[in-house]
Amino acid sequence: MQSGGSYLQGYKCQLAVDSDHQVIVAVGVNNQPPDVEHLEPMLQRIATTAGALPEVMTLDAGYWSEDNASRC
Repeated sequence: MQSGGSYLQGYKCQLAVDSDHQVIVAVGVNNQPPDVEHLEPMLQRIATTAGALPEVMTLDAGYWSEDNASRC
C-alpha cells in the first residue's frame, strides 16, 4: 500500500508449495513482521491440506529458532 510517496508493507503472505507437483498446499496472510512465529501455524495448514507434514522443507533464516528446529 502506498503512503506519502513511499510504500508501506501492510500484509505479508506466506505460501507452502509441494515442489514435486508445483502446487500450493497452504497459504497464510498476516500483518506481523517476524516469520519465526508463523512456522507452526503453517505446518498445521500443510498437515490439514496435504494430509501429512513434509519430509523436507526449505525456509529462509527468518524462521530460525530453537523451538522451530525442534518442531521440524
